[in-house]
This record gives sequence, C-alpha cells and structure tokens, in this order.
Amino acid sequence: MKLTASLLALVALLVIALPSTRHALLELGSPAHRHSDENLLSPPPPDFQEYLNRAEARSAIANEVLAERMTLVEAADAYLDLLGERAPQLLPFIPGQSAREKMCRQVISVVASIENDRGLGPKVSQKLEAELMRRLAEEARAWESRAVKL
Repeated sequence: MKLTASLLALVALLVIALPSTRHALLELGSPAHRHSDENLLSPPPPDFQEYLNRAEARSAIANEVLAERMTLVEAADAYLDLLGERAPQLLPFIPGQSAREKMCRQVISVVASIENDRGLGPKVSQKLEAELMRRLAEEARAWESRAVKL
C-alpha cells in the first residue's frame, strides 16, 4: 500500500514538475500521436506484413473453432501450414512435445484470447484444453502398450 502511494506521488510529481513529461503523457492518447510509417524510428522488418497476415489467418481459424466449424486438430494442422518453411525455426520455442501438440496449444491460446476480448467465458477454450489432455493421455497409453509388447 505504501509503495503504491509512493509511486502515485512520484508520477504526480513528474507530471506537475516537468511540463514536457506532462505534455508527452497527454499526447500518448491523442489521435495525432498515432504513428505512421514515416514517423517510425526504424522501418518494420521485411517480413512484418507476412507476420500480420499470419496473425490475421490465426484469428480467422480460431474464430472457426469458436463457431464449431473446425476441430482442434484441423485448426492445429492449419496453424502448422501457416508456419510453412519457418516451422523448424519457430517450433522449438513453442511449449509442447510434438508439432501437433504445440499447434493445438497455440489454437487454444488464441481462442482463449478471443473469448476474453469478447467477454465470453472460457467455455470453448476449456473444452479444447480437455480434448487436448484426452488426446495426449490416449497417445501415452498407446506408447505404453507398444512398449509392453516389445
């Protein structure tokens, strides 16, 4: 509580004492402060538009899952297709064991984010998480049964 009051006092002091700080803080929310490409300190990377296109496609796929027009596995496969030749570079940084599990986790994450943004409960993302857990348990049992037979 004491730390919060101290931080608020410091921010208030900066806003009052430094006119340029106050001006900068007031400008942050104004439409005039929005950046255009020529105002950026450095240009976006060459593959930035490709990244934006993939992000838009991931959202569209997640919306299909939310509408129950696409299954978790179908969406995961579509996410993997979106990575294309970059998959070997990106997959190691995504949690999970197999590529499909990693993509399922990505789908669930985007669906949960959309649910949150829309003020929906986590009904679909929880259902997807349960489906993934069931599939992983089935795969583990299948591996165990194969190991016993060897």
